[in-house]
Amino acid sequence: MDTSKHTLSSLPESDDSGPSAATENSLETALADAHRHLHDQVVRAVLDATPELALAAMIDALVQFAAARPHTAQLLMGEAMGGGPGSQQLRAEGIAEIAEMIERAYRFAPAQTLAPDLPAVSVIGGVYRLLDSMLHGEEPLKLQLGDELAKWLTSYRRPLTQHRWRSLRPLSPTVLPRSPCAGGPAAHVTSPVEATPVDSNGASAEELAAHERQRILLAAAEVTAQGYDAASVAAICEAAGIDEPTFHRYFSDKRAAFRAVHELHYQQVMSTAAGAFFSGKSWPDRVWLAGAAFASYMQANPALLRATLVEGYAGGAPTLQRGEDIVAAFTIFLQEGYQHLDGRDRPSRVALAAIGATIFEIGYEGARMGPEPAIAGLLAPAIYVCLAPFLGPDATDALIDARLRIN
Repeated sequence: MDTSKHTLSSLPESDDSGPSAATENSLETALADAHRHLHDQVVRAVLDATPELALAAMIDALVQFAAARPHTAQLLMGEAMGGGPGSQQLRAEGIAEIAEMIERAYRFAPAQTLAPDLPAVSVIGGVYRLLDSMLHGEEPLKLQLGDELAKWLTSYRRPLTQHRWRSLRPLSPTVLPRSPCAGGPAAHVTSPVEATPVDSNGASAEELAAHERQRILLAAAEVTAQGYDAASVAAICEAAGIDEPTFHRYFSDKRAAFRAVHELHYQQVMSTAAGAFFSGKSWPDRVWLAGAAFASYMQANPALLRATLVEGYAGGAPTLQRGEDIVAAFTIFLQEGYQHLDGRDRPSRVALAAIGATIFEIGYEGARMGPEPAIAGLLAPAIYVCLAPFLGPDATDALIDARLRIN
């Protein structure tokens, strides 16, 4: 039974200027302790498994850990992303440490060993997200989940010598996708200082208010992209060129503004991706086009990208729900793939959720790589994760290579 309930919600409340050093240190100490417990369990599981089953054994260990210690798992797998740069880095380092165990198992395996050709870091992070979402649900976590995820992993198996996607490397800028709808750069959500002023003489009160609200949202995205906890209403107002009474005319506090940023992000992403998806001729092409539209849009809007993908957990349940809505929408795009199985096993509902969570993690990693996001360069591995369970690894590689040549 898990007796640890050291979650973000149980830590001392911070004011609008950010968390205290004591709060940050307390959370990071709890995270380090949680990872040590998980690490010991994962080491035993991987060492007891054959190399071809190392990744499946590791995932099963994650499921077992989450079922036995749900509060600790929620802290480690989800809430760490809302605790600021320090806790985000601890999460990333813990995932990388576990991923290295898988790579070590592969290094000592025969070259023809059949193993999942997947970036272990992204899979682990994706499973973290999946488990965290399930732990927040009403039903208890089922231990059989590990078996379902292991079956999903088999759809990516190929000999180690043929592995292509285990390292999550962004593509060269020369092969980045163009916007599939317009044939050019993706739509850019302008910054507050670039926003075109509204003519106060010719605009209605509603138009002026809508423009002012948009400036606040764009400023909130820019400020929170640097870190939600360090942001403040005063900083948002300065970026938007307004005073605090004007801010409070639209939003009660920075959390309300941040949630509105996520709503804007959700609407823009879904409009962009859905329009591209339905413009394709075949289902695999439609998935590529939807992914390329999403990646191009996010590449063109780095502040919105970081504010939503990296800082999303800081906004609480509403912003988390919008992130899960995006994942759910992409899994809907995948359901047409059941018509393309050609004798392969039908991916389960859990498999689709794992795919969505993994590509979300790929986007998160792309957003964290530096001030210039690499999200568009990670399109190819994300599409491989989506399509390989339906088309097979080799056919998916052929489709990706063909699309890259077109771009």
